[in-house]
Amino acid sequence: MDATQFNQLIKSVKLGKLVGNARYLHISAFHEIPSELKDFIILIANALKIPANDWNIIKLHTQQFRLSYLNYPQFYEDSYPPLHNSITVDLEHKTQKIANYTATENAPILHRKELFIQGKRIKRTLKTKR
Repeated sequence: MDATQFNQLIKSVKLGKLVGNARYLHISAFHEIPSELKDFIILIANALKIPANDWNIIKLHTQQFRLSYLNYPQFYEDSYPPLHNSITVDLEHKTQKIANYTATENAPILHRKELFIQGKRIKRTLKTKR
């Protein structure tokens, strides 16, 4: 996949949370995005040996050929879960940046997490797991 196809696929996604130049999706919403995009996200994670349990939110950068795998382990348990770690992959330059927030007092906090998922069933699940 090239940068043009990547950006076109991201533009076709209407669910998740759009913040600035990025669209964020919870892994539970993957069944609602184009299969080419979902397969590409998983292909990159597998190629970089990022275990499936090390991320649950994907950040799709809309202006760059880049994506970030974000890990919010208490996504369902906490109303405002903190980010534990992230892996940002720059597909143009073939680099990755790993950040660990577990030892910091000011880890990024997830707000409006209901926007990261899709479907009434999932939203009900989110409310009952609080």
